[in-house]
Amino acid sequence: MSMDPLSEILTLSRPRSTRTAALDVAGPWSLRFPPDEGVRFCAVERGDCWIRTDHDTQWQPLTPGDCYLVSQGSAFVLASDPSLEPVEAATQITLGHRGLKSIRGGGDYMIVSCLFEFAADQVARLLHPLPGVFSVPAESEQASFLRRAMGRLAAELVSPRPGTALVAEHLGHLMLVEMLRLFLDTPHSTLTPGWLQAAADPQIAQAIRAMHDAPAHPWQLQQLAAVAGMSRAVFAQRFKQLMGTPAIEYLTRWRMLLAGAKLSSSQESIAAIAAHVGYGSEYAFITAFTRVMGCSPGRYRREAGRH
Repeated sequence: MSMDPLSEILTLSRPRSTRTAALDVAGPWSLRFPPDEGVRFCAVERGDCWIRTDHDTQWQPLTPGDCYLVSQGSAFVLASDPSLEPVEAATQITLGHRGLKSIRGGGDYMIVSCLFEFAADQVARLLHPLPGVFSVPAESEQASFLRRAMGRLAAELVSPRPGTALVAEHLGHLMLVEMLRLFLDTPHSTLTPGWLQAAADPQIAQAIRAMHDAPAHPWQLQQLAAVAGMSRAVFAQRFKQLMGTPAIEYLTRWRMLLAGAKLSSSQESIAAIAAHVGYGSEYAFITAFTRVMGCSPGRYRREAGRH
């Protein structure tokens, strides 16, 4: 089965769960968490609580079964009561810990958390912008899978068994994909343009899929418009409005991201990689790659080898 665009982006960005933990708290509490380098998935297993990012003016209520994503770069506060003065989470818990962490013996509230960081950040940037907090209410039909996965993850963290680390990693990946699927299915009129906005439009998504299925094809705007079932002018305007960049520019960026992945993971020649992403001229490929990625293919490969 060929990969769909979201699967390709997540595969190339290489997300990994760097912290999977459960926080078990007793009594009143309010904790401020600093911005993360990645995307944090959280779920409420027990107790009613509240969340607010530094960019928000209002608190969002959370009840058991609710799930939410906190986007990259967003500091946020979790609290049992919004009127409480928050304390820095690092004074109460070790932010890099895995497993179960109790405060005052626990029992009243439990929050399960997975932090995903992306090895290929340039690819992961396609998923921006996400809202500061994107939540899935427990009563929604779409949340049923997330609730089951969340319960299993909490059980693994509370009572570790052989293989718990691997189970937690895979459950975290499943929940991340499901949250992004739900995000694509939800209208977000207030978001600035980006990949997720464009991929949520059924017609534009067809054009994105075509470019991902055949990145080396010499796509023209008229061909992409036909795939989307739109006129050339309407397609061009709609694509740029939703993605933030013209369709052909997006195609070029995607080709360069694919090339970057090849440069990082293989010893293929630059000429072979150029051909793989649709460039008959090595010089034209090097020029495009340098413009989009900020350095030459050779330098990109050398720097990737150091990591």
